[in-house]
Amino acid sequence: MSSNNRVLINKSKVAMCRPPLVIGRGAMGEVYLATYQGKTVVVKKSQQDHVDNNTLLKEYSNYFKLQNHNNILKFYGVIRDDRYSFSLVLEYATNGNLSSYLRTNTVDWTFKARVCRDIACGLMHCHDNNVLHFDLKPENVLLDQDLVPKLADFGISKTKSQMILDNGKAGGTINYVAPERVCRDIKMRDFFDKYVYLKYLFFSQ
Repeated sequence: MSSNNRVLINKSKVAMCRPPLVIGRGAMGEVYLATYQGKTVVVKKSQQDHVDNNTLLKEYSNYFKLQNHNNILKFYGVIRDDRYSFSLVLEYATNGNLSSYLRTNTVDWTFKARVCRDIACGLMHCHDNNVLHFDLKPENVLLDQDLVPKLADFGISKTKSQMILDNGKAGGTINYVAPERVCRDIKMRDFFDKYVYLKYLFFSQ
């Protein structure tokens, strides 16, 4: 990270809400509300162990590659929490994730078509920069104040070369994994053997 010192943010410049306000939790850490340069942002912290920090470091690397696209969550920089851990400072998406928004709002086909187009534009930008998301789902598509979709959560994303080294292992969330990826993953095949109706859906073609 030393070669990218320009993305390091002085911890004193990010004001965490008091008391701390957690707006999201996941396997890799917690997301807190904060302010930075007069803007509301989120701070994504790891769970303080080696694996989580490595995942967060990979996510930082991917956000850094994907900066300055309207359909990728804006990345402001990194806070060094201590010698061994750090946090990401990211854009705050006012309208939450796409999944929760669709549960509480009625939308028309114009909205749906625009969201699909914008997600596709975000993915094209990822692929143009050699980043494969690997966990694209409504929970990882965030909506800003203008309801513009932003791809987020690049913790398990890979480059094409990493995918080859991992023998195309599926990863991600099972409900959203593409069938052609599942077919190459022995562990996933074992999973589908336990659920015959799912195996039929994926492998009967």
